[in-house]
Amino acid sequence: MREVIKTIIKEFHDDGLPKDVVQRDFDRHLICLKLAKIIVGPRRAGKTYLLFQIMRELMSKGYEIEDFIYINFEDNRLIDFTYRNFEDILEGYREMYPSKKPILFLDEIHNVDKWEFFVRRLVDKKYSVYLTGSNAHLFSKEYATKLGGRYVEIKLYPASFKEFLRFKGMKVKKGWIYSKDRFKIIKFFDEFLKYGGFPEVINLDKKSKEIVLKQYLDTVLYRDVISRYNVEDSKLLEFLIKKLAENVTNPFSFSSIVRKLKAIHYKTNVKTLSKYYSYLTDSFLIINTPLLRDSLLKREMERKTYFVDNGYLHQFYIKENKDKLLENMIAVHLLRERGRIYYLRNGYEIDFVDSSYPPIQVTYELNEDNREREVRPLLRYMEKHGIKKGYIITYNQEETIKDGNKKIQVLPAYKFLLK
Repeated sequence: MREVIKTIIKEFHDDGLPKDVVQRDFDRHLICLKLAKIIVGPRRAGKTYLLFQIMRELMSKGYEIEDFIYINFEDNRLIDFTYRNFEDILEGYREMYPSKKPILFLDEIHNVDKWEFFVRRLVDKKYSVYLTGSNAHLFSKEYATKLGGRYVEIKLYPASFKEFLRFKGMKVKKGWIYSKDRFKIIKFFDEFLKYGGFPEVINLDKKSKEIVLKQYLDTVLYRDVISRYNVEDSKLLEFLIKKLAENVTNPFSFSSIVRKLKAIHYKTNVKTLSKYYSYLTDSFLIINTPLLRDSLLKREMERKTYFVDNGYLHQFYIKENKDKLLENMIAVHLLRERGRIYYLRNGYEIDFVDSSYPPIQVTYELNEDNREREVRPLLRYMEKHGIKKGYIITYNQEETIKDGNKKIQVLPAYKFLLK
């Protein structure tokens, strides 16, 4: 195995870094921390290319590519690799570069059992190490304990709208809203709304986007969920996913889904659905959004669910459902920015609330039929909590609603995403 590893290391050094790495946004001061840096997120979100981006930034500070070990544990040549072979990585590198202490980049390391013991030893020996993984469960509190606090987590989702525009080769300039660039930005926004931000999908034609996104979804379902967790009832899992897609923007409970299944003579229970739901969240397919309440029990009983990318969600709709796509897109954006999202139902409903940020409603169009329903809850919440500003995000409307010292800004989604 050591000779295989040496071949992989040498191939990477000879090939060099890709030249077309689009810059992704992340907290760069984390690079300086003397901890393992674990990059987690959905499959195909660009974690590997973020490693390459970090390598390039390190090289700008004087490092050479030979200072790096890059191993992708989905390489078929490593199919027989076990935790006993981890030492071969360091020994093989020492044989090639006796005087160097490498920086390690270990891609999809969760494919190897007991990886955390090797990483802990690396950090203890003052190695700089970067890891990626596509399963949240494998980087849970259980592993945090084994790593002994020797890591920091970087979550990477599919491209934000800002990043999407970079992939399109477009630089958003100051004052863009008054220039002719705004027409191109709005056109790209429509594409982003429907197909999302998976990096390798962004510059494909429409037909290819559909094909690739379906392949991505199938891979997550059958490889990361059904195969990994030995799911016994794949039909139930597929039913659950479809129901979650139908109910995006709407609160639900597992007991309500059980009742619907019983009505069509399909027997299951809350425990099984909850388990399958956790598989989907751990595999970064869906986002669990709790109800913001004082009672943890109530928070667990009811929830909203969003999909990690609109490219996944729109595949479940025969007709384009722009209301759900818009709210789903804002949910992912807020999760990326805030690290968590909640909704509120307390005699009224607000789509996104967090004590540290202005409350937000999302509606595709603000009109006479829904204006009271969208505005009044925001004003009540703002009054109760002494908040002066809130948002209503729409497709293309813009206005300011004032009530005393409280202000609600109605913004087109594309402007909100570029703020």
